[in-house]
Amino acid sequence: MQLRALALRFLKGFCPPHLHEAIEGDLLQRYEKDLMAFGERKASQRLMWNVLRFFRPGILLRNKLHRHPHHNLMLRTNARVIARQWGRSKAFSFVNLTGLTLGVTVCLLVTQFVLFENSFEDINKQADRTYRVNLYNTENGVFDEITPNTVAGLGYALKQTAPGVESVARIGYKTRGVVTHKARLVEDREEIVFADPSIVDVLGLYMAAGDKAKMLRDANTILISESAALKYFGRPDVMGETLEVGFNNNSAAYAIGGVFKDIPVNAHQHFQFVLPPKDEQAWNGDWDWSEVNTYVVLSPGVQPQDLTFALSRIVQEHHHDNTGDRYLLEPIRDIRLHALDGSGHSAVVRFFILLASVILLLAGFNYINLSTARFFERMKAVGIRKLMGATRRQLVFQFLMESFFFNVLSFGFAVILFFVAWPLVTNVLQEPIPVTLFHEPWVLGLIPGFILVTSLCAGFYPALVLSSFKPLSSLQGKIASYADRAALRKILVTVQLSVSMILITAVVAIQQQIGFMQGQHLGIAIDQTLIVEEPLLTDATTVQKFETFQHDLQLLPGVQGVTYASTFAGTEIDWHRMDITVGQENATPRYDSRIVAVGTEFLEVFQLPLLEGRNFDAASENDRKAMLISEAACRRFGFSTNAAALGKLIFVGSRQFEVIGVVKDYHYRSLQTSIEPLLYMEGYPRNPRYAIKIAPENISQTLTAIESKWKEAYAGNVFKYYFLDEFFNRQYNADQKLGTLVSALSLLAAFISCTGLFGLTLYSVNRKVKEIGIRKVFGASVSDVVIFLTRDLLRLIALGGALGMPLVCYGVKAWLEGYAYKMPLGILMFAGPVMIIAALALITTGALTVAAARRSPVDAMKCE
Repeated sequence: MQLRALALRFLKGFCPPHLHEAIEGDLLQRYEKDLMAFGERKASQRLMWNVLRFFRPGILLRNKLHRHPHHNLMLRTNARVIARQWGRSKAFSFVNLTGLTLGVTVCLLVTQFVLFENSFEDINKQADRTYRVNLYNTENGVFDEITPNTVAGLGYALKQTAPGVESVARIGYKTRGVVTHKARLVEDREEIVFADPSIVDVLGLYMAAGDKAKMLRDANTILISESAALKYFGRPDVMGETLEVGFNNNSAAYAIGGVFKDIPVNAHQHFQFVLPPKDEQAWNGDWDWSEVNTYVVLSPGVQPQDLTFALSRIVQEHHHDNTGDRYLLEPIRDIRLHALDGSGHSAVVRFFILLASVILLLAGFNYINLSTARFFERMKAVGIRKLMGATRRQLVFQFLMESFFFNVLSFGFAVILFFVAWPLVTNVLQEPIPVTLFHEPWVLGLIPGFILVTSLCAGFYPALVLSSFKPLSSLQGKIASYADRAALRKILVTVQLSVSMILITAVVAIQQQIGFMQGQHLGIAIDQTLIVEEPLLTDATTVQKFETFQHDLQLLPGVQGVTYASTFAGTEIDWHRMDITVGQENATPRYDSRIVAVGTEFLEVFQLPLLEGRNFDAASENDRKAMLISEAACRRFGFSTNAAALGKLIFVGSRQFEVIGVVKDYHYRSLQTSIEPLLYMEGYPRNPRYAIKIAPENISQTLTAIESKWKEAYAGNVFKYYFLDEFFNRQYNADQKLGTLVSALSLLAAFISCTGLFGLTLYSVNRKVKEIGIRKVFGASVSDVVIFLTRDLLRLIALGGALGMPLVCYGVKAWLEGYAYKMPLGILMFAGPVMIIAALALITTGALTVAAARRSPVDAMKCE
């Protein structure tokens, strides 16, 4: 109803009184029909669109034109004058139009990106009352991290003890499984989540079929998405059908108990298969396994701070010695932009908003520079119009009208360019972001205002300048009085140059930091290492099959080593325990660490140095109760030296391990994060991956041979692999995307700045025509004249560098604070962009200055 009232109020504000009643009546009649057909929300949106369609000159000016017919003639005359001016100065018009079009296009692209980033969780009708629980984790009273991974028992405790909690839902870890229908394999590695039945309401899933009261209540039921239904059955109505799901050495048939609409891209959780917990009672009492996302929906009127006491009591009862831990409620709408764990995109969004605003300003500065640089061609026309009786107000209106037409035309081209460029942007972002920009009524309502404001901002100063000359001075071409008032133009060009330098420096910094991280030694050898995904169709003989597979591979000429592990570098380690003690069970303090199950060949294959002690012995059964620890773990556990850790007992929950060796630290994640403690256990993990070190020669033949051995050992399992070094470097994709987008925008800014320099140079050359002629008469060479014409430009470049470099230095240092390992900053990083801009500027203006320098002095002296 508010949108309907806003639309009608907007119509009344601009529509002529003698037309308002008839137009409003027609619109309301259409609204009533839409209300019956589409509902109130859609009908209101269509009403707003229909109102906006009347926001055009034929309606806006009708209440004036019918009283003042000569205005119509004046508009047509101004339009003809503008068209002639554009025709006479095609190059200027093209450059002006291109700059404004690029600036508006960037604004449209960034606006669509910002709309998408702010639309997360719109699917959830109760998103404003839904929160994700985060753990503020401490180690011996010292802050360690904020993580959304909580223990499974937390959700049950909140439901039972916390006041004001309407519902609770938990999503367990995502596992990969084999899903088949009537023995037909469609996809061998589907992601499956375990979740409470309440997940449908808490996350706001739209159910296409199924009874919410019965969903996931039966341990043998499964929820699937519509796309999964189409993939496996070819139709969405699949209630009661059966899917076979296999993982972790077991397979079972599950009846489809519900089908939910595909989760849109603007949601933070995505899955296609949901299973109930295997043992809900055990899940409710689990306070050790910390790989669960817990969500709560608060009752209306309840605030997060109202749960402070209940959450504190849970910490006191279940976190034992880590009493500094806290649970924090995070609105799910904030997860995308302002995530408590630091993974939010708000900084990136703010950065691109600033960048788009700057580029639009540069385009506006360009328009001002080029418009005022053209006034030589228009001086006599302005003088004649003034002699014929034109007032300054009429001239200002003409120039503002020209600016308005320019902006309307540039906006039209920008919309076309937006639809051309948007697929390229989504390809870089690697996210299928839909175009919703022009579906928003408020955006459509802002477009006329945006065009009007940009027209005024870009055209007001040139309009004042061009209309300020006296008629006689204009007809004589005397410009000396204005020649000394070009300070604003120089300021604008200096700002353009400075911004371009800043953006180019940002691109250089991003690329150099990525190169620095990729060039650092990780502490292990990951090159020429093939990672083979685990077989999902397994049985009790899986370990024996691996031993056979490993033995067969070692006989291949291209294979240099084979091992297995629960995870490898470049992947988040899921096994995270928070109940680790040293010396005895239930001792204090307690520690948290990530754990990796590895084979005895792990250190050898990855060339990971053993600093103290010994490696695992495959022939020793006792080594199943042994442990290797990293240097970081050694320090965290309080051992004075690496050797002091040998022989000590480490308890993981109730399981006891003896430290037999200390392993050198290595980077298992990107260098953006610091090295964390790791514990190594020997044994075949639940979900193993195989690492195969291969020779650099004849790789394709080696891969073929490995796949053949795989099919012999694991019949029915798909052979999937990747190279570890390539996979590890994918962690820098986010930085590379940022670098690509900033590079593109930097090129646009540099192009716009160079066109501005073109305008300034043309202005300078035209103003100094006689001076150039006099200098040449007195013997100045071409090079002397070129230096004379470019020295001001070089001064502006130096000034732009002096202003921009302190800002960019501060910005780069602040940006690098987000990285644990930073590149060294050198003078070349900041001096290089200045030289690049100087080179681009000289290339842009070189043709004009050389042509002016070669001009005959006789022609120059005829300018009067």
